[in-house]
Amino acid sequence: MNIYQKLVEKFGPENRKMKCIEELSELIQAIAKNDRPNVLEETCQVLLQLEMLSEVYDFKQSEIEKQQEIEFKRLEKLL
Repeated sequence: MNIYQKLVEKFGPENRKMKCIEELSELIQAIAKNDRPNVLEETCQVLLQLEMLSEVYDFKQSEIEKQQEIEFKRLEKLL
C-alpha cells in the first residue's frame, strides 16, 4: 500500500478531495499574487494532491496516459 492509499484509508476520500481543493485554491492565490516561490511550493503540493486524486478515483496509469495524449494533441493544435 502506497502513501496515497494509506492517507485515503486514514482520512477518507471526501477529506482528500477537500484537501486537493484547498491546495488548488492556494495555488490560484499564489499565481494571482505573482509570488514565484509560493507558486513553486503550491505547485508541488498540488501535484501531490493530484496523485492522491488518482487513488481516490482509482485511475489507472493507462487511463491517465491516454487522456494526457488527447490533451497534448489539443495543445499542439494551438500552434
